[in-house]
Amino acid sequence: YGIKNRLPWEQKGYSVPRKNQKAHNNKCGDILLFMPQLFARNGHGSQLNSYFLAAMVATYLGKAMVILEAPQKNSRYPNGSQFGCPIESFKNPEEFLNFKGNDHSELAMKRDFPNGLERLIKHPSWLSRDCGIPTCDGTFDYNSWEAIRKDQRDLSRIGKPPQEILCAENRGNVKVTVMGGEEVRQFFNRQYREQVR
Repeated sequence: YGIKNRLPWEQKGYSVPRKNQKAHNNKCGDILLFMPQLFARNGHGSQLNSYFLAAMVATYLGKAMVILEAPQKNSRYPNGSQFGCPIESFKNPEEFLNFKGNDHSELAMKRDFPNGLERLIKHPSWLSRDCGIPTCDGTFDYNSWEAIRKDQRDLSRIGKPPQEILCAENRGNVKVTVMGGEEVRQFFNRQYREQVR
């Protein structure tokens, strides 16, 4: 049992056998939607630990792990990331270098420059399975998932497991489990801590 058997869509020249076609087409049918924003306030190490823990939980549960970063307007950080603001992130680097004011949030940033945790890591496709962020056919946005994450937090605080949300997408139904750093840690401690000692 190896990587080739676990992640066949990643293998060069792989074609899905007919009997497994439905399972392969449903590689995005079960998603752990990780929202790292909340745990950023405890430092970079904590944020990375939460990410690695979420990756381990998603792998153990057989879920694709998709990261949902807070959009700029919802971010607690003026530059969109707790990991700093390199010169490459600005539309006009010269404007940044010559800026005389105190509020750098006035400078225009590149729209495609990563925000949040994705500014620090490159989330691998073997974890995400190249799945997109579920939107439930356009009815869910960041705030919708954030509300569900907060409900999950309340469940985890009283010892209940996270609830899956069944989301109808154009490709079929998708089971989505939403967690932030706090929820991942509580879930891991309750479910798996003894097994990894």
